[in-house]
Amino acid sequence: MRIVIVARTVMGSMRCLGGVVIQNNRAFLVRPIQEEGAVGWPEETDVQIGEVWEVGLRRSRDVEPPHIEDCVCQFHEYVETLSTQDLLALVRDLKCIRRGGIGRLFEGRLRYTRSAMPRAYISGRGDASRLPAGSVGFWELPAALNLHVEDRDGRQRPLYAYEGPYGAIYLPYVGESQAPAVLPKGTIVRVSLARWWSPDGNPTMEERCYLQLSGWYGLVDDDIGSGLGEDHESRGFTSIEEDDIPF
Repeated sequence: MRIVIVARTVMGSMRCLGGVVIQNNRAFLVRPIQEEGAVGWPEETDVQIGEVWEVGLRRSRDVEPPHIEDCVCQFHEYVETLSTQDLLALVRDLKCIRRGGIGRLFEGRLRYTRSAMPRAYISGRGDASRLPAGSVGFWELPAALNLHVEDRDGRQRPLYAYEGPYGAIYLPYVGESQAPAVLPKGTIVRVSLARWWSPDGNPTMEERCYLQLSGWYGLVDDDIGSGLGEDHESRGFTSIEEDDIPF
């Protein structure tokens, strides 16, 4: 089968890959991993966004909701690289893009911290009634996101601010590409939920998966973002079924 790489995110010295597998005109979101229990690939991994690879995948036996996209990659062989416009067209055709405010992401299950720079997250590890069906999604921005930089423990961390009706919510940016100062309204971005985490030294705090932004697909103000006009023929993939990955 073939996979299109749509994300490559930073996890310390490792990289997390995100992809789309298309079979029988249906699209499936997957997160290829090297082996059971692994979550990242070495930084020097020769797999980049927009590339198409022939792969052997099987569902991971260690899947824990909401990170149900994990699949063990048994082999991979390079096929081709999509143009930026073709990659944007593929993402648009997935028909799983969420529109509207941030509260519509992940089935409306996001909660928000009370802090100087509020973050969005989910909680309820092990409680299916509190968890979304998956940990990855695409979002058409209802408003521009502005870049901010947080200085934490001597390290600078980029975040994008979403201005909602009750104030700003900050999404850490975890992609590899240079972060633009503004992501304009209408841009398609990829969002995901980080792995379960709670701070060291605070055993009473619940584990959470925090919302993060991992990339975008053409900016609406540039030639690529405006290049899908009347001559663009949608492939019309059916909606993604996370629980029905065919392998």
